[in-house]
Amino acid sequence: MKKILLLSLIIIVPVFAQNWTMRFTIEAMDSAIFLRSFGVADGASNGYDILNDIPAFVSPDDTTVFFPVTGTFVTALSTDIRNSRVSSHIWDVRFQNMPFSTVTWFTDSLPLEGVFEIAPYHPDSTPSHWVDMRVASATAVPSGFQAAIKWSIPMGEDTIPPYVAAWSPADGSTGNLRETNIYCEVFDDGSGVDEGTIELIVNGMGVTWLSTIDTIAGGFSLSYDPFTDFGWGEEVQVILNAFDLETPVNSIADTIVWWTIMDSLAHTVTGTVGTGDPFVPIEGAEISLAEKFDTTNSAGYFHIDSISDGFYNLRVSAEGYSTNTTFINIVSDTVLHIVLEETPPPEVLLIDYDSGIHPFIDGGDTLGEDDVIAELLTNNDYSYIRTEQNPDIAAYRLDEYKYVVLITPVRTDGSRVIIPDGDLDLLASWLEDDGRLLWIAPDAGPDYAGGSASSGAFYDLFGAIYESDGRSAEPTGNVATLSGEPEWFFLSVDADYCLNSPADNYIDEFSPADDSTYIALASQDSEPEPILATGRVMFRDLPRYRTVLSSILFGGIDDGFFPNNKSSIFRACMDFLSNEYGVDEAITRPKTQELVAYPNPFNSAVTINGLSEGGSAEIYDLSGRLIERIDRTEINTLWNPELKTSSGIYLIKEIGSNRTVRVLLIR
Repeated sequence: MKKILLLSLIIIVPVFAQNWTMRFTIEAMDSAIFLRSFGVADGASNGYDILNDIPAFVSPDDTTVFFPVTGTFVTALSTDIRNSRVSSHIWDVRFQNMPFSTVTWFTDSLPLEGVFEIAPYHPDSTPSHWVDMRVASATAVPSGFQAAIKWSIPMGEDTIPPYVAAWSPADGSTGNLRETNIYCEVFDDGSGVDEGTIELIVNGMGVTWLSTIDTIAGGFSLSYDPFTDFGWGEEVQVILNAFDLETPVNSIADTIVWWTIMDSLAHTVTGTVGTGDPFVPIEGAEISLAEKFDTTNSAGYFHIDSISDGFYNLRVSAEGYSTNTTFINIVSDTVLHIVLEETPPPEVLLIDYDSGIHPFIDGGDTLGEDDVIAELLTNNDYSYIRTEQNPDIAAYRLDEYKYVVLITPVRTDGSRVIIPDGDLDLLASWLEDDGRLLWIAPDAGPDYAGGSASSGAFYDLFGAIYESDGRSAEPTGNVATLSGEPEWFFLSVDADYCLNSPADNYIDEFSPADDSTYIALASQDSEPEPILATGRVMFRDLPRYRTVLSSILFGGIDDGFFPNNKSSIFRACMDFLSNEYGVDEAITRPKTQELVAYPNPFNSAVTINGLSEGGSAEIYDLSGRLIERIDRTEINTLWNPELKTSSGIYLIKEIGSNRTVRVLLIR
């Protein structure tokens, strides 16, 4: 039997002529009866009003009718009341999982004022076929459709808004006392001013609640006595908002601007900005004091005048230097000598040589691998410079950086650029002189191992034998999971990779070329089975340099618990690069002392025993996010987490070694 839904509207007589409420009943065969209401009232809004509206708690599987609402934690209403001072409203009536419906109403019960119309419509369109609810008494709502109800009233006889008079201080006036009060009068010659809508705003702050409103002939007066004096020579902006009593409402927003008196006893602040001993002036430094600004000349000199007595924040900044912010007390003409410290160069040069290819990694985003690596560097507190796309590497001074992260593209149907031989020679020379390089190169073998003499020599520095080009992403793909040993990642890695995605297209397979190279991350050995080798991330440890070669994209690693996420794996790669030569010995050599933490579990603080003299440790949560760094101060080191640190398991890792200890924080 076909279900028919009947919806009838019943009118509740309003207390006030301009306020009304409609209630309609929804009844379906073999289902519950729903009561829904809508209307208008003084003081209501188009959002959720706790005093007027009634929320509906709806789940996606429910069969029901509701009014949708946005902007709050409440998303559905069973009663939706709007502002009666507005001339029209449209109520969206959402039919969720409903069959064919018939909406009926009593035409004689509609409020006397206003036009009422209803229109069923498909969610992919807009309401267009409106039915006059005073003429017809029913309309059909097909399954999958929703409805809109529109109410409107004609413009009132009073169409002129209120007006403001007697502003004090006057608009545009200058030389006003700092302790001056603000006064104005607001009138309306028609329906009158609605006192409850009067609003005074001074310099962006609402002060109506601090003001005095009195009734006068034809309107209201408003006076405001500020708690504190205005500043010397301050620009003051005052806004008065008000509505009248007409329906629909007419409104006024009157804005004036005036200025206070200048300080005749103001002081000058002068000085120089430069580096430390010996002092070298800095040209172009920006000085900010009391909303006044100056820039230093070639001698590092600046001059700011008209500064009144008082306490101020002085801010001095210059490109390439740390910003200096000082709290100063000005009581007379002042001369300052400001020293800025040079900002240390970034640790990492991120070379974006992926030809702009975005392999739709990271859950369907159109991010490139360079975007992912930049976020990982930031989250792991590495300072870095990111190059433009396919840059001229010779334009960068490689010797200024401790690390280089180089990204070359995954294979696609589009064109990709191979790094020129001259730039590869520069990278090779830098790397062999105690360099640290992470190369993310899904197609390193075809593009470089078998390329020119320079590209082949550069590839050979990574100690990986190019075994296979891998397969296309569809239908087989290459990498489903990645596994790694605890000596590299603190715990065993078993991380998921985005098999069959564009980031899994022709992913190279590697094996170690000699005893200095290790397989840090391997792919699964079946489903899909590798062609010749499982090596996907290779670590090389030599006395002169260290490298990491990765054919997988970090953005393609799913985010699981520590260490099975991109952040933890990336951090382990960077930690390997930061260590000194001889990691293979460190792996086989038994540990002489373990890290010990007590009490464990703990509530407020935990003591860590066993950190190397002068050593430091990093604390991670299970998602691999760095929480805090601590330094050893004595034999026992204390970690006292901030109050915002939540309960859970945390990993404490000594920097420069593989020693770790887990602790449990219970708040």
